[in-house]
Amino acid sequence: MSKTSQLELNPNAFARISNLKFLIFRMSDDHGGFEGNCNVQLPGGLESLPGELRYLYWHGYPLASLPANFCPMNLVELNLPCSKVERLWEGAKVPLSISQQLSNLTFMSLRHCKNIRSLPTNMDLQSLKTLELSGCSNLNKFPEVSRNIRYLYLRETAIQEVPLSIECLSKLVILDMKNCTKLKYLPSTICKLKALETFILSGCKNLENFPEVLETMDHLGHLFLDETSLVNLPESFCNLKALHTLDLSDCSNLEKLPKNIKNLNFLAELRARGCNPLKLPTDIMYLSSIVDLNLSENSFDRMPAGMGQLSKLRWLNVSRCKQLQSLPELPAGIKYLNARGCRSLESISCLKQLFELGYSSSFGDGNW
Repeated sequence: MSKTSQLELNPNAFARISNLKFLIFRMSDDHGGFEGNCNVQLPGGLESLPGELRYLYWHGYPLASLPANFCPMNLVELNLPCSKVERLWEGAKVPLSISQQLSNLTFMSLRHCKNIRSLPTNMDLQSLKTLELSGCSNLNKFPEVSRNIRYLYLRETAIQEVPLSIECLSKLVILDMKNCTKLKYLPSTICKLKALETFILSGCKNLENFPEVLETMDHLGHLFLDETSLVNLPESFCNLKALHTLDLSDCSNLEKLPKNIKNLNFLAELRARGCNPLKLPTDIMYLSSIVDLNLSENSFDRMPAGMGQLSKLRWLNVSRCKQLQSLPELPAGIKYLNARGCRSLESISCLKQLFELGYSSSFGDGNW
Protein backbone atom coordinates (compact mmCIF):
# COMPACT_ATOMS: atom_id res chain seq x y z
CA MET A 1 0.00 0.00 0.00
CA SER A 2 1.15 3.56 -0.66
CA LYS A 3 1.37 5.89 2.29
CA THR A 4 -1.67 7.83 1.07
CA SER A 5 -3.86 4.73 0.82
CA GLN A 6 -6.70 3.93 3.17
CA LEU A 7 -8.53 0.63 3.05
CA GLU A 8 -11.70 -0.35 4.85
CA LEU A 9 -12.49 -4.05 5.03
CA ASN A 10 -15.76 -5.70 5.97
CA PRO A 11 -15.82 -8.56 8.50
CA ASN A 12 -15.98 -11.25 5.79
CA ALA A 13 -13.33 -9.75 3.53
CA PHE A 14 -11.35 -13.01 3.33
CA ALA A 15 -14.25 -15.45 3.14
CA ARG A 16 -13.85 -16.13 -0.58
CA ILE A 17 -10.06 -16.43 -0.66
CA SER A 18 -9.67 -19.43 1.60
CA ASN A 19 -6.52 -20.60 -0.23
CA LEU A 20 -4.57 -17.40 0.47
CA LYS A 21 -1.14 -18.30 1.85
CA PHE A 22 0.59 -14.91 2.22
CA LEU A 23 -1.09 -11.79 3.63
CA ILE A 24 0.99 -8.63 4.02
CA PHE A 25 -0.28 -5.21 5.07
CA ARG A 26 2.43 -2.60 5.47
CA MET A 27 2.98 0.96 4.34
CA SER A 28 5.42 1.63 1.51
CA ASP A 29 7.23 4.93 1.09
CA ASP A 30 8.18 6.71 -2.13
CA HIS A 31 11.51 4.90 -2.30
CA GLY A 32 10.27 1.35 -2.09
CA GLY A 33 10.94 1.02 1.64
CA PHE A 34 8.39 0.67 4.42
CA GLU A 35 7.31 3.10 7.10
CA GLY A 36 4.39 3.88 9.37
CA ASN A 37 1.21 2.00 10.19
CA CYS A 38 -0.77 0.46 7.37
CA ASN A 39 -4.07 2.33 7.30
CA VAL A 40 -6.47 -0.62 7.15
CA GLN A 41 -9.74 -0.13 8.99
CA LEU A 42 -11.96 -2.92 10.34
CA PRO A 43 -14.98 -1.01 11.68
CA GLY A 44 -17.09 -4.16 11.91
CA GLY A 45 -14.34 -6.40 13.22
CA LEU A 46 -13.05 -9.47 11.43
CA GLU A 47 -14.83 -12.80 11.29
CA SER A 48 -11.88 -14.92 10.22
CA LEU A 49 -8.68 -15.24 8.25
CA PRO A 50 -7.91 -17.86 5.57
CA GLY A 51 -7.16 -21.28 7.01
CA GLU A 52 -4.37 -21.86 4.48
CA LEU A 53 -2.49 -18.78 5.65
CA ARG A 54 1.22 -19.44 6.22
CA TYR A 55 2.63 -15.93 6.48
CA LEU A 56 0.77 -13.04 8.16
CA TYR A 57 2.40 -9.60 8.35
CA TRP A 58 0.04 -6.82 9.42
CA HIS A 59 1.67 -3.57 10.52
CA GLY A 60 -0.74 -1.73 12.81
CA TYR A 61 -3.34 -4.53 13.04
CA PRO A 62 -6.32 -2.57 14.44
CA LEU A 63 -8.14 -5.14 16.60
CA ALA A 64 -7.58 -6.32 20.18
CA SER A 65 -7.20 -9.99 19.23
CA LEU A 66 -7.12 -12.37 16.30
CA PRO A 67 -10.49 -13.59 14.98
CA ALA A 68 -12.00 -16.32 17.14
CA ASN A 69 -12.81 -18.35 14.03
CA PHE A 70 -9.30 -18.25 12.64
CA CYS A 71 -7.86 -21.76 12.29
CA PRO A 72 -4.06 -21.17 12.17
CA MET A 73 -2.92 -24.76 11.59
CA ASN A 74 -0.76 -23.77 8.59
CA LEU A 75 0.63 -20.54 10.01
CA VAL A 76 4.44 -20.43 10.02
CA GLU A 77 5.12 -16.72 10.65
CA LEU A 78 2.98 -14.24 12.57
CA ASN A 79 4.14 -10.63 12.51
CA LEU A 80 1.92 -7.89 13.99
CA PRO A 81 4.25 -4.94 14.73
CA CYS A 82 2.88 -1.70 16.24
CA SER A 83 -0.58 -3.21 16.51
CA LYS A 84 -3.47 -2.67 18.91
CA VAL A 85 -3.57 -6.29 20.01
CA GLU A 86 -4.09 -6.80 23.73
CA ARG A 87 -4.04 -10.57 23.53
CA LEU A 88 -3.75 -13.06 20.70
CA TRP A 89 -6.77 -15.05 21.82
CA GLU A 90 -9.67 -14.38 24.16
CA GLY A 91 -9.02 -15.46 27.74
CA ALA A 92 -5.93 -15.88 29.91
CA LYS A 93 -5.00 -19.22 28.36
CA VAL A 94 -4.52 -20.41 24.83
CA PRO A 95 -7.43 -22.70 23.95
CA LEU A 96 -6.11 -26.24 23.62
CA SER A 97 -7.48 -26.47 20.09
CA ILE A 98 -5.59 -23.30 19.07
CA SER A 99 -2.37 -24.48 20.73
CA GLN A 100 -2.54 -27.75 18.81
CA GLN A 101 -3.32 -25.95 15.56
CA LEU A 102 -0.25 -23.73 15.90
CA SER A 103 2.05 -26.71 15.47
CA ASN A 104 3.82 -25.11 12.48
CA LEU A 105 4.41 -21.63 13.93
CA THR A 106 8.17 -20.93 14.05
CA PHE A 107 8.29 -17.11 14.21
CA MET A 108 6.11 -14.64 16.11
CA SER A 109 6.68 -10.91 16.44
CA LEU A 110 4.50 -8.51 18.43
CA ARG A 111 7.10 -5.77 18.70
CA HIS A 112 5.88 -2.37 19.88
CA CYS A 113 2.41 -3.68 20.71
CA LYS A 114 2.00 -1.43 23.71
CA ASN A 115 -1.40 -2.79 24.78
CA ILE A 116 0.00 -6.23 25.60
CA ARG A 117 0.49 -6.72 29.33
CA SER A 118 1.00 -10.48 29.42
CA LEU A 119 0.99 -13.55 27.23
CA PRO A 120 -1.09 -16.69 27.83
CA THR A 121 0.25 -18.85 30.65
CA ASN A 122 0.15 -22.06 28.62
CA MET A 123 1.63 -20.90 25.33
CA ASP A 124 3.47 -24.16 24.80
CA LEU A 125 4.15 -23.74 21.09
CA GLN A 126 6.62 -26.53 20.40
CA SER A 127 7.69 -25.34 16.93
CA LEU A 128 8.22 -21.70 17.92
CA LYS A 129 11.88 -20.76 17.51
CA THR A 130 11.75 -16.94 17.55
CA LEU A 131 9.62 -14.70 19.77
CA GLU A 132 9.98 -10.94 19.48
CA LEU A 133 8.27 -8.75 22.08
CA SER A 134 10.64 -5.78 22.01
CA GLY A 135 8.92 -2.47 22.65
CA CYS A 136 5.92 -4.05 24.41
CA SER A 137 6.39 -1.45 27.12
CA ASN A 138 3.55 -2.70 29.35
CA LEU A 139 4.60 -6.34 29.30
CA ASN A 140 5.61 -6.93 32.93
CA LYS A 141 6.00 -10.69 33.14
CA PHE A 142 8.60 -12.90 31.54
CA PRO A 143 6.74 -14.97 28.92
CA GLU A 144 6.15 -18.68 29.44
CA VAL A 145 7.47 -20.28 26.29
CA SER A 146 8.36 -23.70 24.96
CA ARG A 147 11.77 -25.11 25.80
CA ASN A 148 12.46 -25.21 22.05
CA ILE A 149 12.69 -21.42 21.78
CA ARG A 150 16.02 -20.21 20.34
CA TYR A 151 15.72 -16.44 19.96
CA LEU A 152 13.93 -14.31 22.55
CA TYR A 153 13.78 -10.53 22.12
CA LEU A 154 12.38 -8.61 25.09
CA ARG A 155 13.90 -5.14 24.67
CA GLU A 156 12.16 -2.18 26.31
CA THR A 157 9.60 -4.23 28.21
CA ALA A 158 8.51 -3.72 31.84
CA ILE A 159 9.77 -7.13 33.02
CA GLN A 160 11.13 -6.90 36.58
CA GLU A 161 12.68 -10.31 37.00
CA VAL A 162 13.69 -13.43 35.14
CA PRO A 163 12.15 -16.58 36.68
CA LEU A 164 14.11 -19.53 38.00
CA SER A 165 12.39 -21.67 35.39
CA ILE A 166 14.44 -20.05 32.63
CA GLU A 167 16.80 -23.00 33.05
CA CYS A 168 14.29 -25.02 31.00
CA LEU A 169 15.11 -23.00 27.87
CA SER A 170 18.04 -25.25 27.07
CA LYS A 171 18.09 -24.37 23.35
CA LEU A 172 18.04 -20.58 23.79
CA VAL A 173 20.77 -18.92 21.69
CA ILE A 174 19.99 -15.19 22.03
CA LEU A 175 18.33 -13.46 24.98
CA ASP A 176 17.93 -9.72 24.39
CA MET A 177 16.67 -7.63 27.32
CA LYS A 178 18.22 -4.31 26.38
CA ASN A 179 16.69 -1.26 28.11
CA CYS A 180 14.47 -3.30 30.42
CA THR A 181 14.78 -0.48 32.94
CA LYS A 182 12.64 -2.21 35.60
CA LEU A 183 14.65 -5.43 35.60
CA LYS A 184 16.13 -5.99 39.06
CA TYR A 185 16.83 -9.69 39.34
CA LEU A 186 18.56 -12.46 37.43
CA PRO A 187 18.55 -16.00 38.84
CA SER A 188 21.65 -18.15 39.13
CA THR A 189 19.85 -20.69 36.93
CA ILE A 190 20.93 -18.55 33.96
CA CYS A 191 24.04 -20.74 33.92
CA LYS A 192 21.84 -23.68 32.85
CA LEU A 193 21.39 -22.07 29.43
CA LYS A 194 24.07 -24.17 27.80
CA ALA A 195 23.27 -23.08 24.23
CA LEU A 196 23.21 -19.34 25.01
CA GLU A 197 25.59 -17.38 22.78
CA THR A 198 24.48 -13.75 23.19
CA PHE A 199 23.02 -12.12 26.31
CA ILE A 200 22.12 -8.43 26.09
CA LEU A 201 21.36 -6.47 29.27
CA SER A 202 22.47 -3.03 28.07
CA GLY A 203 20.58 -0.17 29.72
CA CYS A 204 19.03 -2.26 32.52
CA LYS A 205 19.61 0.58 34.95
CA ASN A 206 18.10 -1.13 38.02
CA LEU A 207 20.19 -4.28 37.69
CA GLU A 208 22.73 -4.17 40.53
CA ASN A 209 23.92 -7.77 40.70
CA PHE A 210 25.05 -10.35 38.21
CA PRO A 211 24.27 -13.86 39.47
CA GLU A 212 26.82 -16.45 40.44
CA VAL A 213 27.79 -18.57 37.45
CA LEU A 214 27.66 -21.92 39.19
CA GLU A 215 28.29 -24.00 36.07
CA THR A 216 30.50 -23.61 33.03
CA MET A 217 28.85 -21.86 30.09
CA ASP A 218 30.73 -23.08 27.03
CA HIS A 219 28.89 -21.09 24.35
CA LEU A 220 28.21 -17.62 25.78
CA GLY A 221 30.45 -15.46 23.62
CA HIS A 222 28.87 -12.00 23.82
CA LEU A 223 27.71 -10.38 27.06
CA PHE A 224 26.49 -6.78 27.13
CA LEU A 225 26.19 -5.24 30.61
CA ASP A 226 26.74 -1.59 29.64
CA GLU A 227 24.71 1.11 31.39
CA THR A 228 23.67 -1.15 34.26
CA SER A 229 24.12 -0.46 38.00
CA LEU A 230 26.46 -3.39 38.67
CA VAL A 231 28.87 -2.85 41.56
CA ASN A 232 31.04 -5.89 40.88
CA LEU A 233 31.10 -9.21 39.11
CA PRO A 234 31.24 -12.53 40.98
CA GLU A 235 34.47 -14.52 41.04
CA SER A 236 32.53 -17.35 39.39
CA PHE A 237 32.30 -15.08 36.34
CA CYS A 238 35.32 -16.97 35.02
CA ASN A 239 32.99 -19.89 34.27
CA LEU A 240 32.01 -17.99 31.13
CA LYS A 241 34.73 -19.91 29.35
CA ALA A 242 33.78 -18.91 25.79
CA LEU A 243 33.36 -15.18 26.43
CA HIS A 244 34.67 -13.18 23.46
CA THR A 245 33.05 -9.76 23.97
CA LEU A 246 32.32 -8.14 27.34
CA ASP A 247 30.77 -4.67 27.40
CA LEU A 248 30.75 -2.86 30.76
CA SER A 249 30.65 0.68 29.35
CA ASP A 250 29.09 3.34 31.60
CA CYS A 251 28.66 1.01 34.57
CA SER A 252 29.24 4.00 36.82
CA ASN A 253 29.00 1.95 40.05
CA LEU A 254 31.40 -0.79 38.98
CA GLU A 255 34.29 -0.91 41.45
CA LYS A 256 36.31 -3.88 40.32
CA LEU A 257 36.66 -6.72 37.88
CA PRO A 258 37.03 -10.32 39.07
CA LYS A 259 40.56 -11.11 40.25
CA ASN A 260 40.62 -14.22 38.11
CA ILE A 261 39.60 -12.42 34.92
CA LYS A 262 42.76 -13.87 33.38
CA ASN A 263 40.90 -17.19 33.12
CA LEU A 264 38.72 -15.78 30.34
CA ASN A 265 41.03 -17.26 27.74
CA PHE A 266 38.96 -16.25 24.70
CA LEU A 267 38.12 -12.68 25.71
CA ALA A 268 39.09 -10.54 22.71
CA GLU A 269 37.11 -7.35 23.33
CA LEU A 270 36.68 -5.63 26.69
CA ARG A 271 34.81 -2.33 26.88
CA ALA A 272 34.93 -0.63 30.26
CA ARG A 273 34.49 3.03 29.31
CA GLY A 274 33.14 5.36 31.99
CA CYS A 275 33.38 2.98 34.96
CA ASN A 276 34.77 5.69 37.22
CA PRO A 277 35.24 3.79 40.52
CA LEU A 278 36.90 0.95 38.60
CA LYS A 279 40.20 -0.42 39.86
CA LEU A 280 42.13 -2.42 37.30
CA PRO A 281 43.25 -5.84 38.54
CA THR A 282 46.85 -6.82 37.86
CA ASP A 283 45.49 -9.94 36.18
CA ILE A 284 44.29 -7.87 33.25
CA MET A 285 47.78 -8.19 31.77
CA TYR A 286 47.19 -11.94 31.44
CA LEU A 287 44.23 -11.65 29.07
CA SER A 288 46.03 -13.64 26.42
CA SER A 289 43.42 -13.18 23.66
CA ILE A 290 42.56 -9.51 24.15
CA VAL A 291 42.59 -7.52 20.89
CA ASP A 292 40.49 -4.44 21.67
CA LEU A 293 40.65 -2.81 25.11
CA ASN A 294 38.60 0.31 25.87
CA LEU A 295 39.29 1.81 29.30
CA SER A 296 38.46 5.42 28.44
CA GLU A 297 36.87 7.95 30.83
CA ASN A 298 38.04 6.21 34.00
CA SER A 299 39.74 7.54 37.13
CA PHE A 300 42.68 5.15 37.65
CA ASP A 301 46.13 6.80 37.75
CA ARG A 302 48.21 4.00 36.31
CA MET A 303 47.98 0.75 34.39
CA PRO A 304 49.60 -2.61 35.20
CA ALA A 305 53.27 -2.64 34.26
CA GLY A 306 52.98 -5.94 32.42
CA MET A 307 50.71 -4.69 29.63
CA GLY A 308 53.46 -5.56 27.17
CA GLN A 309 52.53 -9.22 27.65
CA LEU A 310 49.24 -8.71 25.80
CA SER A 311 50.67 -10.03 22.55
CA LYS A 312 47.36 -9.86 20.61
CA LEU A 313 46.40 -6.33 21.70
CA ARG A 314 45.86 -4.07 18.68
CA TRP A 315 43.61 -1.26 19.93
CA LEU A 316 43.93 0.51 23.28
CA ASN A 317 41.70 3.42 24.27
CA VAL A 318 42.48 5.31 27.49
CA SER A 319 41.16 8.68 26.30
CA ARG A 320 39.91 11.15 28.93
CA CYS A 321 41.42 9.18 31.81
CA LYS A 322 42.21 12.49 33.49
CA GLN A 323 44.14 11.03 36.43
CA LEU A 324 46.29 8.66 34.38
CA GLN A 325 49.92 9.59 35.05
CA SER A 326 51.86 7.02 33.07
CA LEU A 327 51.62 4.51 30.26
CA PRO A 328 53.66 1.30 30.45
CA GLU A 329 55.40 -0.51 27.62
CA LEU A 330 52.86 -1.88 25.21
CA PRO A 331 53.06 -5.01 23.05
CA ALA A 332 54.87 -4.82 19.72
CA GLY A 333 51.69 -5.57 17.80
CA ILE A 334 49.75 -2.50 18.98
CA LYS A 335 48.15 -0.64 16.06
CA TYR A 336 46.23 2.18 17.68
CA LEU A 337 46.51 4.05 20.96
CA ASN A 338 44.09 6.81 21.97
CA ALA A 339 45.23 8.83 24.98
CA ARG A 340 43.50 12.12 24.22
CA GLY A 341 42.40 14.13 27.22
CA CYS A 342 44.82 12.38 29.62
CA ARG A 343 45.75 15.67 31.28
CA SER A 344 47.90 14.18 34.04
CA LEU A 345 49.99 11.99 31.74
CA GLU A 346 53.68 12.47 32.57
CA SER A 347 55.42 9.24 31.62
CA ILE A 348 54.90 7.42 28.31
CA SER A 349 57.21 4.43 28.19
CA CYS A 350 55.80 3.28 24.86
CA LEU A 351 55.83 6.58 22.93
CA LYS A 352 59.17 6.06 21.19
CA GLN A 353 58.12 2.54 20.28
CA LEU A 354 54.90 3.80 18.70
CA PHE A 355 56.55 6.51 16.64
CA GLU A 356 59.39 4.26 15.48
CA LEU A 357 56.95 1.67 14.18
CA GLY A 358 54.64 4.22 12.57
CA TYR A 359 51.56 3.31 14.58
CA SER A 360 48.51 5.53 14.81
CA SER A 361 48.25 7.28 18.15
CA SER A 362 46.36 10.22 19.62
CA PHE A 363 47.46 12.33 22.55
CA GLY A 364 46.67 15.69 24.08
CA ASP A 365 43.55 17.37 25.41
CA GLY A 366 41.35 16.87 22.34
CA ASN A 367 38.17 14.88 22.16
CA TRP A 368 37.79 11.30 20.93
